[in-house]
Amino acid sequence: MKRFGKILRYVLFALLCLVLGIILVRVIISSDERTPKTIPPTDEAKAAFAALPEGEAFAVTHGVPYQVSQKIHDKVGYEIPWREGEEDREERDGYFTAYGFVYIPSAKQLQIVVRYNNAILRNPGTAQGDDFRFTLWCEETDTEIAASSVETAAKWMYQYRRLVFDGVELNDHETLWLLLRTDGAAEPLNKLLCHYPEQYNYDMKTYKLSGAERRALQGE
Repeated sequence: MKRFGKILRYVLFALLCLVLGIILVRVIISSDERTPKTIPPTDEAKAAFAALPEGEAFAVTHGVPYQVSQKIHDKVGYEIPWREGEEDREERDGYFTAYGFVYIPSAKQLQIVVRYNNAILRNPGTAQGDDFRFTLWCEETDTEIAASSVETAAKWMYQYRRLVFDGVELNDHETLWLLLRTDGAAEPLNKLLCHYPEQYNYDMKTYKLSGAERRALQGE
């Protein structure tokens, strides 16, 4: 009986370690902000880098790294097919996350990463194989900008999209959102906040280019 109790304790301890390990891995994966690892060297970014005066910052980013993660629900006035009839809720579940804000002033180019969980494709109303389309929306002027390029990546249970928007004027009086649509849909399903006016003067810092990013911008 003593031996059985000892074996049981070992088994329970092993199960506890396994559960904690799974939780830890999920936490690490969900907080990943290194995918994709580098900003894409677009033609506009290369030209801006080549013409950059010595000592001037090539790009800026938010001073405090953050993730904006929102549940898909009726935040912008449109009902989601699989959530019709549900009350509007403000909780966040990590289905969609925006991070990696990089703005290149001389090119007027904004780059940002969106990550979404593959599980969202299993919801009724989202056909298998449908991708999501994101546009940049300025709340104050009610204008939208389509992405000029989209870099895709996949890791674990997530899909990643590095979005590039050209012709963006970052300032201290406009709020920028990412609007989410499914392919072919005219109305947005949701929006993700990516920049608010107060950040322009108080929460911006120089973006530090990695060696790989610098070489790519130089065309090496």
